[in-house]
Amino acid sequence: RSSAASDVYKRQMQSSASVIGSATNALVGVTVSNAGWTNIGQLTVGGSGSGSLTIGSGGTVAASGLLIASNATSRGTVTLGDSNGVASLALGNGSITFGAGTGNLIFNQRGALTVSNSISSLTSGRGTITSAGSGTTTLTANNSRFSATTSLSAGTMVLGTGAQLGGSVNVANRNAFFALNT
Repeated sequence: RSSAASDVYKRQMQSSASVIGSATNALVGVTVSNAGWTNIGQLTVGGSGSGSLTIGSGGTVAASGLLIASNATSRGTVTLGDSNGVASLALGNGSITFGAGTGNLIFNQRGALTVSNSISSLTSGRGTITSAGSGTTTLTANNSRFSATTSLSAGTMVLGTGAQLGGSVNVANRNAFFALNT
């Protein structure tokens, strides 16, 4: 049986470790815009089912780590920002990890966003990082354990001083840029 749900949070919400799309065949979408969501533990987007998390402008999501598409049959998509501005993903010392499923991390902001948490793939070749907004995304961590594709269709992605990025980079549009800050 398939289920669909979409929740829009416009205030502050707090929870323990959360899973968006936890059940097999589930399709769940959560949008946080001009609000905050604090997870005491890890946040999983795409547990056994399909989950999506959109953090719109003015939105903040905090967790001890982010796991996208944890199981081989799961799908997870995390979108940061929108055409109105920048979103915030606060993971402390945690990391962004792609599991064995089909995962996407999309930077869709209009302004500047710095990602200081490491990004990795648990299964070789799993996960996609996409730059889709008109803004600038700067990666400053060691992302050498990410082993899939970074695709740029719009905006600018900067690999900060001392940062690393594994996998391959595909600049798919002449309005997209990849820069090395040495």
